[in-house]
Amino acid sequence: MDMMVWTGVAITTLGLLGLAWCMLRANAARRAKLEGHALVRHLRTLVAMNVASFSVAAIGLTVVIAGILL
Repeated sequence: MDMMVWTGVAITTLGLLGLAWCMLRANAARRAKLEGHALVRHLRTLVAMNVASFSVAAIGLTVVIAGILL
């Protein structure tokens, strides 16, 4: 079960790295002072990536909990 816990930790780390990437990209968009359609287009891709990263992190935490319980 140790293998399952460490695999879950790795998956969770990937999700957290994705979330950090989203934060950096949103901050870059703010600094670039995007407006209108350019901002909407940029944020649409960020929202999709943010949801995907959050989901990956949640799956990783689920694997960790399953590894601990088993």
